[in-house]
Amino acid sequence: MKKYKKLIGAESREAVDRYISSFEFDRALAKYIAMVLIAHVKQLARLGYVKKDTAKTLVRELTDIMNSDGEKVYEWARTTGELYEDFFEAIELYLYNVVGSDAGRIALGRSRNDHIAAVLRLAIRDRVLEIATKILDLRRVLLDKASMYSGTLFPFFTHAQIAQCGSASIFFLTYEQAFADVFSMLMLGLHFLNQNPLGSGAAAGTFVEFDRNSASRELCLSSDLLPPYYATGSRIFILYMASVLSIAMTEVGRFAEDMMLLTNVVGQGIAVPKHHISTSSIMPPQEKTL
Repeated sequence: MKKYKKLIGAESREAVDRYISSFEFDRALAKYIAMVLIAHVKQLARLGYVKKDTAKTLVRELTDIMNSDGEKVYEWARTTGELYEDFFEAIELYLYNVVGSDAGRIALGRSRNDHIAAVLRLAIRDRVLEIATKILDLRRVLLDKASMYSGTLFPFFTHAQIAQCGSASIFFLTYEQAFADVFSMLMLGLHFLNQNPLGSGAAAGTFVEFDRNSASRELCLSSDLLPPYYATGSRIFILYMASVLSIAMTEVGRFAEDMMLLTNVVGQGIAVPKHHISTSSIMPPQEKTL
């Protein structure tokens, strides 16, 4: 951080530098930063901006960083004793240290703005796909339970008291439908996560030649063109996914409330596994459901 500040005549104060540094928080994104840089270097090599031998060395180093989830850079950073503004700064200086001055060419045609917009999309997309897979597993369980207990009488609640009785399959199918809708919303959100902001520069594009199709194929992103100011500045893709997950947790809370009603309003309404039972701190004989 100090090196870059000196280049523009700025001063460096440790308290301020530590406050603005996201370096340690960037661990979750380190792999994706390396992944986006690999695609960028390959493109620079194809267009002749970086020598092929240099590109091979850079890609090899970046691949090692990606496979180590960034730990290779964090280990190097500890040996330097320097404080870095973020993982982008650290990885650039690491490559400069390992590969030499030719590593500086990776700055061509890119900004941290368009790269972090791509990195966030890739990172969130992986998490969303993990969640979507778990939701499919949950829906499968709910469908199995609906079939298994179709002939079982089940209480249904309104206003925290029993309102009607009906088939238990209705209960399980209700939550299967809820999570089917959540799954559909997550899949819709992949449209936003698959957008490719690379080539947008800081806010209004870049004068360096950019092959959107090859970069998109490399990262499994859409090749559709985005307005650069939207691509780098908008966070709709994050806000949308956050709202969908909030909706999902609302349904989880509703299910938890039903479980509490079944255990408290209906005597022995459900058989609680022993590993979910604990005692009261003041009344040891009392059982609590965890």
